[in-house]
Amino acid sequence: MITAIAADATQMKQAEQATNMAVAVAKKGQEVQKMMGEGAMKLIESASVNGDAAAKAQGKGSIINVVA
Repeated sequence: MITAIAADATQMKQAEQATNMAVAVAKKGQEVQKMMGEGAMKLIESASVNGDAAAKAQGKGSIINVVA
């Protein structure tokens, strides 16, 4: 009887540890996705800012040649 209780307690503790580990892995995955998303947003923002400046500096994008 005592060994059965001890076995049950051990199983419960292992299940708790497995759950805690799964939650930790999921949180880490969310952190990675958030960082990747922030990096993508920065890349998009920098491309539009730098792209506009480069286009205006070269005289492109501000005049449309409809005669050609």
